[in-house]
Amino acid sequence: MMASLAHQQKIDIGRVIQGGVSAVGANAPMYLLAALVLAGVPTFLVQYFFVTGIQSFNTTTIVLMVVSVFVTLFGTYLLQAAMVRSSILVLSGRDADIGGSLGVALRLVLPMIGLAIVTTFGVALGMMLLIVPGIMLYVAWAVAVPVLIEEKRGVFGSLGRSAELTKGSRWAIFGLLVVYVIVASVIGGVFGAFGPTNPFEASFAFALVNALSSTVTSLIAAAMLASLYVELRTAKEGATSDGLAAIFA
Repeated sequence: MMASLAHQQKIDIGRVIQGGVSAVGANAPMYLLAALVLAGVPTFLVQYFFVTGIQSFNTTTIVLMVVSVFVTLFGTYLLQAAMVRSSILVLSGRDADIGGSLGVALRLVLPMIGLAIVTTFGVALGMMLLIVPGIMLYVAWAVAVPVLIEEKRGVFGSLGRSAELTKGSRWAIFGLLVVYVIVASVIGGVFGAFGPTNPFEASFAFALVNALSSTVTSLIAAAMLASLYVELRTAKEGATSDGLAAIFA
């Protein structure tokens, strides 16, 4: 009992950020390429089909836009899953193994889709109920993807485990979320300065700028979530990076 209580420490947001930066810095070019494929390209398709769909009211284009939204969501989750494994390996002093990490994530493709659907509808419903419940759910389920990829608990098991891990640290996680939103807004503003002022006159350029912005912000989000998961496991349970990485050996 005393040993378990000794691990009930507060998480350190500074350490979470530092861990995320360290993980990305270990192999930035490959991480950026993965983020471009899994987040940037789907975002480009969504933005492009959205603008052209509004202009033409073409049913096919609108259907493609909806499909692209789900592809974007899944790509983001897949990126997070791959980053979790890679980050844990890097934090334990091993090679990132991005290819192997993507392979592990792809083997969990069905539960990943289920998790994406459940969390999206859950948070959306919460947002409709005066916003606050949606934010609370988002924070509680913040590390559901890392739990799924690392502990393989299934969809609802991962959501429950995430709620357990984040309990007692949710204000700190909310603060991390606020920091991320600010950083993402700055990045979006920087990329937006090079984009067209009227997306309907230059839909391709508009979609491209948003895709590049999404590539960077999605990579940051994935790295921070992976680092947050490691921090939560360390603070609450005394887990080590070596111990976590041993699962992937």
